[in-house]
Amino acid sequence: LKRCGGKFKPVEGGYHFDRSLLKATEIDLADCPDLGPILFTLGCFCSGETVIRNAGRLRLKESDRIEAMQTELRKMGARIEVDGDTVHIQGVALHAPNAPLSGHNDHRIVMAMAVLCASLGGTIRGAEAVNKSYPDFFRTLRALGLRVVDGQANYLLFRAPADFGAKLRRHGAVVRGCGNYPGLDETWYRTAVRTQKENEQLLKIMRE
Repeated sequence: LKRCGGKFKPVEGGYHFDRSLLKATEIDLADCPDLGPILFTLGCFCSGETVIRNAGRLRLKESDRIEAMQTELRKMGARIEVDGDTVHIQGVALHAPNAPLSGHNDHRIVMAMAVLCASLGGTIRGAEAVNKSYPDFFRTLRALGLRVVDGQANYLLFRAPADFGAKLRRHGAVVRGCGNYPGLDETWYRTAVRTQKENEQLLKIMRE
């Protein structure tokens, strides 16, 4: 970030950032592939050409993060080209996405897209993927003053004994606990609405 011209300094409990004019740089992802999506986003805000090398491992994550970021960033007008394991991003003026963004069932893609949407606006489908690593991500954005509107959910909330999740796992079924949701405790769970066959299988396990 410093090489891009970012201005920030440590303060108690975190960092203080000043608005900065960012410039392109070269980035090697060999030792930090999980930073790939957010560094793609950073490159979009830098003047000049950002070059990201050794990005090949991004293809082996929860999604093909190179293809995912290229697809979604282009919806905002980004100029991003891929040459093997090297990504080239030209700093150009971006716009609000011309179609809903996809989270690609990948928490890091969702968070990277959310940073762009904070500046440009937009809709992210599959945003619940952030629950894998940062369930409070969107609550944190709201605390920063951003307007985040929850879309229609494709899952159900229900209440059951606290050991209910462990019992289901013994049958090979998985539901997520909601103890970290505002106003809920460890007796609340959520389950996705899937195919009829999968839903019937889950109901059968729950009856047992």
